[in-house]
Amino acid sequence: FKLIITLPLSFMLAYFVNMKLRGRMAYRTVFFMPTIISVSVMSMVFYLIFNPYNGSVNQMLMAVGLIKEPINWFGSKFSMVTVIIIAVWGALGNYMIYFLSGLQTIPTELYEAAAIDGANGWQQFKHITVAYLIPTLSVVLVLLVKQGLMVFDYVKSMTAGGPGTATQTIALLIYNNGFERNRYSYSIAQAIATGVIIALISAIQIQ
Repeated sequence: FKLIITLPLSFMLAYFVNMKLRGRMAYRTVFFMPTIISVSVMSMVFYLIFNPYNGSVNQMLMAVGLIKEPINWFGSKFSMVTVIIIAVWGALGNYMIYFLSGLQTIPTELYEAAAIDGANGWQQFKHITVAYLIPTLSVVLVLLVKQGLMVFDYVKSMTAGGPGTATQTIALLIYNNGFERNRYSYSIAQAIATGVIIALISAIQIQ
């Protein structure tokens, strides 16, 4: 889910900040800011925002009448949704930079020539923008898959994989088997398997 959400959103942000807007450098800074914030600090801030007792999200939803009782965002069926929202928010700026770099390599003369030939905005986007961004798109796709396999910090600091195993990830499972349950053989086997998968993905990316 993180991949499906992050990929289009990061591209849309890059497309937006690449436009000739007043103060676009400020927009770029604001959108990139979450990337340089410490994970522990970010987790603490979002824990306070989604706090089931006095968090601002519950207060806002109750104020507009969408919910009648506070929702336990970290201990209910909404826990995975909450983790995904936070993980996407923290990753958007990073992948926005990849797409922004790709967009800035596209010669403006191509758009001008296409406009002279009668191509509309959608045709220019499809045949010029998307075509030039295919290498960038492949890199971002591979990095998102690799990052998805190694998600640990957000989950460990906010839900510890709970409730039950609702938000448990591969990296957290490896950690729990090795350091919480003392099942070192399981932990090592899982870590090796994950490492092999990541190595294969990296090999595909290099090619």
